[in-house]
Amino acid sequence: MSKATAVVMIDLQNSMFMGPNEYPYLPDETLAAARSVLDRAREAGVPVIHVQHQHARYEPMQPGHIGFEIHPTVAPIEGETVIVKRSSDAFDDTALDATLSELGVETIVVGGMQTQHCVDTSCRRALGLGYDVILIADGHTTFDTEYFPASSIIAHHASTLADLAHARREIIVRRSAEIVF
Repeated sequence: MSKATAVVMIDLQNSMFMGPNEYPYLPDETLAAARSVLDRAREAGVPVIHVQHQHARYEPMQPGHIGFEIHPTVAPIEGETVIVKRSSDAFDDTALDATLSELGVETIVVGGMQTQHCVDTSCRRALGLGYDVILIADGHTTFDTEYFPASSIIAHHASTLADLAHARREIIVRRSAEIVF
C-alpha cells in the first residue's frame, strides 16, 4: 500500500450501537474489524481520521450527548484528527479534503456507518476528488430497512462501489485481514 494512505472511519458513534430496539448488522464484528485496521494503521504510522455526524434533529447525535461520542472500541487516540460533519458526505463543508491533501494522501481506507448513506456517499465523493478508496468489506454496516435486510444493503453497496468506473481512480473492497500498511 502507498505511503500516501490514511484511514477514515465514518460515524462509528455510540448512538449507532445503543439500541434498545435496533442494532446494526453484526455490530461487534464490524467494530472488531474496524479496530484491527486502526491498530495496524497506528502501528505503521498511517494517519487516522475520525468523522463524527452531528445530526440537526436527532438528539443522540448532537454534541453533549453520549451518543455523539465515538464508540470506545474505535475511539481516537491522542493526535488523531476528528472531523464533524452535518451531511451524509464526509467531505461536504468539512476540512476532510484539505486535511488529506495536507498529508499528501492519495488512498483512503474507509470503514463506518451507515453503508447506504454516509459510507457510500463519502466513497463516491472521494473517488470524484481524486482519491483511491479501499472499503473495509467487514468494517462497515447498517440497519435493516423496511424493504431490505442490512446484509443485502451491505453486499449491494460493496459490489456497486467496486464496479464504479473512473478514468484514474478506483474503489477496492477488501476484508480487514487483507489490509496491510
